[in-house]
Amino acid sequence: ERNDVDLKVKLAGLEKEQGSEANRFDEQPMPLENLRDPKKARQLFAQLDQNDDGQIEKKEVPAPLQKPLERFMRMADRNDDGKLSEQEFLNGAERLSRFLSRRDKQVRRELKARKNASRDSKVSKSNPEDGNT
Repeated sequence: ERNDVDLKVKLAGLEKEQGSEANRFDEQPMPLENLRDPKKARQLFAQLDQNDDGQIEKKEVPAPLQKPLERFMRMADRNDDGKLSEQEFLNGAERLSRFLSRRDKQVRRELKARKNASRDSKVSKSNPEDGNT
């Protein structure tokens, strides 16, 4: 119970009101990396398309996902109708995937450079060439 609200009663009411849809977001959120797989991207589209009209609108997604969806829509909504068709969603997912791949490669290069710099620093400290030994 929280703030005089019986959560079990509230949840039971939501489940009764919404049926199986009440639990649709209980699964772990799909990481962006899963959008790299077209099959998983289609699954996410179907999950977000609450009214099964073949389009995703902002009002169909839960509040915590609305801001990220707005950003994604700016990139993916090619006809500027404020909705994402399945094709727009999949094309946007592919573009996002390419961006993430480039970003991942850059991060790996930076980590490798740091590792090499750290190793080189340790080697130079353990082998001083100052001639005072």
